[in-house]
Amino acid sequence: MINIVHFSRTPSAGSPIRLVQALKKYSDFNISLIDLHRFNIFPEDIIFNEDLDKALELTNKADIIHFHHYIDLDTNEFHPINFKELKDNGTLFLRQYRTNPKFTAKSASVNIKEIYDKSIPTIVVGQYMERFYPTAFVVPNIIPENDSLYIPSTNRNEGIYFAPTFKHSAWTHRWETKAAPEVMKILNLLKKEINAKIISLNNKPLNDALKIKQGSEIVIDDLITGSYHISSLEGLSMGKPVLSYLDERTKFILSELSGSNECPFVNVRLEEAYEILSFLLDNKNIIKEIGKSSRKWIEKYWSEKILIRQYVKLYEDLLDNPEKIRRQKNLQINDTKDHFFAIVQPDIIYRSRANKYFKSSNLFEKINIIIKKNFHNFKNYIRKLLGSI
Repeated sequence: MINIVHFSRTPSAGSPIRLVQALKKYSDFNISLIDLHRFNIFPEDIIFNEDLDKALELTNKADIIHFHHYIDLDTNEFHPINFKELKDNGTLFLRQYRTNPKFTAKSASVNIKEIYDKSIPTIVVGQYMERFYPTAFVVPNIIPENDSLYIPSTNRNEGIYFAPTFKHSAWTHRWETKAAPEVMKILNLLKKEINAKIISLNNKPLNDALKIKQGSEIVIDDLITGSYHISSLEGLSMGKPVLSYLDERTKFILSELSGSNECPFVNVRLEEAYEILSFLLDNKNIIKEIGKSSRKWIEKYWSEKILIRQYVKLYEDLLDNPEKIRRQKNLQINDTKDHFFAIVQPDIIYRSRANKYFKSSNLFEKINIIIKKNFHNFKNYIRKLLGSI
């Protein structure tokens, strides 16, 4: 039996544990996940600093080690494990990314050049971040759609669910944002005008958050960046209308990974969210119809039993020849034209939206945006300055 050990130094929105659980159910591999710490938000398998002997035993038997985000062969965070020595002895390695390179490099305190190191075959989740890793193999995020916490609720569903990880403004961060201040402004207005129920929470354990989301009526994910996240997939699986803005590149990747030409989301930007939400809340029958369609799409195109085959094939290719782990031909960004449509055009559209939002804002909002944006830029400048010393 092939032994595969996953390593994670961050929670990664619970993606590593859900992937490992799916592999345990639908593959013949012997799979384990070693988390650096106990995060107390998502389910866990093995905690490195609590069960070192078990971690060492599994690692020493591993045929493949699967890193989540940036973990280097020279890292000492998992000491006394010596990844470099394991590689020299024949262990194969794979690295998976889920955030943009700048954020990953900052979180791992490494130079961004190291993020693109090709000594370890790389895969990337097929959301917005894939465009920044043009040589990485693109994979789907996995959710257990038939788990009791992921199926549609049979009880009465009420409220708009919105639970952003970051509190950043839409216009101060390009990617690490779900526009929390701006979306909450819309939701509070809906609460005031039509008594809409608003469900907003942070840092709840996953199971608690899923139960709350399961009882909601509408899910809001990311109305700004042009991408969706694992929260969107949860909402679709629960049979909810999920509001998220997908740019053309993200829609293309979603279609290629799923084999569906249908976008399952209510594809809406922040600018139109108030009107869309108002209409939906006034038309409960449409909410139900969209919700049924959401669930059907997940069952047909995003079943973990089907998607996990992509990972199984990935491991088989890695065992056969690591050089096989490369960007799929149909997803390649080859030239300046591809780069324009994947990166340049979405950024131009984002800046245009930001300028229009700023011009339409009142004086207080303008001052607030300027302060937040300059503070963010100042922090980045200090980091770069310190990094050069």
